[in-house]
Amino acid sequence: FPIPGIQFGNVFVGVQPARGYDIDPSLNYHAPDLEPTHGYLAFYYWVRKCFAADAVVHVGKHGNLEWLPGKSVALSDSCYPEVALGALPHLYPFIVNDPGEGSQAKRRAQAVIIDHLTPPMTRAELYGSLQQLENLIDEYYEAESLDPSRLRTIGDRITQLILQENLHQDFQVKLNQESSVLPFDLSVLPSIDGYLCELKEAQIRDGLHIFGKCPDGRQLRDLIVAIARLPNRHHIGFTRAIAENLGLDFDPITADLGDEFFLTQSRKDAKLDSSFASSRLCVRLNSCRTLGDVVEVLEEYAAELVEQLITSDSVETSYFASLDLNPNSPLSPVLNWIQSRLFPALQQTHEEITYLLHGLDGGYVPSAPAGAPTRGRPEVLPTGRNFYSIDIRAIPTETAWDIGRKAAETLVETYTQENGEYPKTLALSVWGTATMRTGGDDIAEALALLGVQPVWDGMARRVVDLEILPLSVLGRPRVDVTLRISGFFRDAFPNLIDLFDTAVQAVAALDEPKAQNPLAAQVQEETDLWKAQGLTSEEAQVRSRYRIFGSKPGAYGAGLQGLIESQNWTDDNDLARAYINWSCYAYSSRQGGEGGIGRGEDKERGGQGEISSPTPPLPHSPYFHSGLRLRKLKSVALG
Repeated sequence: FPIPGIQFGNVFVGVQPARGYDIDPSLNYHAPDLEPTHGYLAFYYWVRKCFAADAVVHVGKHGNLEWLPGKSVALSDSCYPEVALGALPHLYPFIVNDPGEGSQAKRRAQAVIIDHLTPPMTRAELYGSLQQLENLIDEYYEAESLDPSRLRTIGDRITQLILQENLHQDFQVKLNQESSVLPFDLSVLPSIDGYLCELKEAQIRDGLHIFGKCPDGRQLRDLIVAIARLPNRHHIGFTRAIAENLGLDFDPITADLGDEFFLTQSRKDAKLDSSFASSRLCVRLNSCRTLGDVVEVLEEYAAELVEQLITSDSVETSYFASLDLNPNSPLSPVLNWIQSRLFPALQQTHEEITYLLHGLDGGYVPSAPAGAPTRGRPEVLPTGRNFYSIDIRAIPTETAWDIGRKAAETLVETYTQENGEYPKTLALSVWGTATMRTGGDDIAEALALLGVQPVWDGMARRVVDLEILPLSVLGRPRVDVTLRISGFFRDAFPNLIDLFDTAVQAVAALDEPKAQNPLAAQVQEETDLWKAQGLTSEEAQVRSRYRIFGSKPGAYGAGLQGLIESQNWTDDNDLARAYINWSCYAYSSRQGGEGGIGRGEDKERGGQGEISSPTPPLPHSPYFHSGLRLRKLKSVALG
């Protein structure tokens, strides 16, 4: 068998072989039953026996060794990861924000993780036609007060640009059916402006992380702002602290960026005359029309403060000293935390290489938590540690509950405004890695939609119970939520399956009006349906309350990736059928993957919408490759 690679003395650099037979090796990463080829096993045999390696380093997440067939934990000599690697010491540089798949490597390939920093993050901002459109909208608003005679001309240019770039599809602006021309309507400008603000403030990757090297310059500045932006136990959030210090009564993270902004005279007199607010900042705030404009000002000012920090030796000799902040100012804890905790932690990024070499020398690699530092988990820094995942009994965390609850409220509010009624049913796709990364804000959102709140104990902050929120407290009808869980979520979080199923059982048993509790109404309707088909009363009740579905035990994925890549399908119905067949295994506190039980088999059932886990899909996921989104449990739509 050929062994692909290059040997440098006592170091061999090779390419991990594909575990299957397809041209695209990613098709077989998670195949639960596909045994590795003879060439695959020969590669690892050569590394262990012929090259006689003392240790192996798998560089970057993730390979396919930890996904070979065999048991999930406590592998035996007949499990393929054990057959291939044996007892060889194994170090694994792995991105810090993916504890889920890193845990898989630790469990099934005895890996010692050397976690590394995420790619630097920055604001997306605008360019090209989008930047031109924003400039035209700003010009339009200026002309309203200075030269109204120009409004028609500017409006025509806005209309022409929107049609030319097909932006009306993104803005959901309807064409005039008779003339096929977009009629310019001032009423659409706020929504377009808000959409542009959301695009501008979106967080994107700014290049790649270099192992063992801290970002510098603009990348370091933007990464610090991205990490400090979200609240944590040390502060309320960077931009929010700046807003409060200026007397602005909105949260830059959760605000609707298209809303109008008015700087009242009382705020001007009380806040903007302080030395904290420079004259340039005051002028910029006075010129803001929307909250999106204000958020942009706050973001740029936060970047200026961080720029001063990273280019100076200490806070005392930096621009911070001239701010004349009150010790009780909400901005003081943020700046102190950045200076004393965050910045020094990022400067220790060189320890990624230090501990990799230390591990190869047989030394101890210290452990540390894992998670996304830009998603409210700054405690994972500095990197270069052997990360562990989380205490699954503490999920969802109280912070995740707060985020998930707000997401549920925003979702219900948005749906109600767009459709004129409350949502009744909803399907959520929940991923194990995202749950570890965020502390469970996706499962928290599902519970909040049901109108159920976790109860934590005093010291360990573990979830010990659930509290059913009364309708009077909830202030809206409950939502019937169905979860489609990933295979890794099923393996890693059996307690969350039990928790959510317990919540479903409790809500289904409530005596509430049908319009206020669609879950209980649907359960009663389906119970009668199953009884009419010959099931006992107990069996009918059990089946009617299934709300958690996934692939069969031991399987991963959604059954679509191989189908799409092999082009073995003709229309959307084939994809929908494969998805339903792969996802029709029901899970509950009493049922560990009963096959063939699909709520999707009932044409009247399904979600009014689908929400994916609140993190970008992983590159090997079917969502990433095909753009598929589950719209109803009976169908899958492209788009």
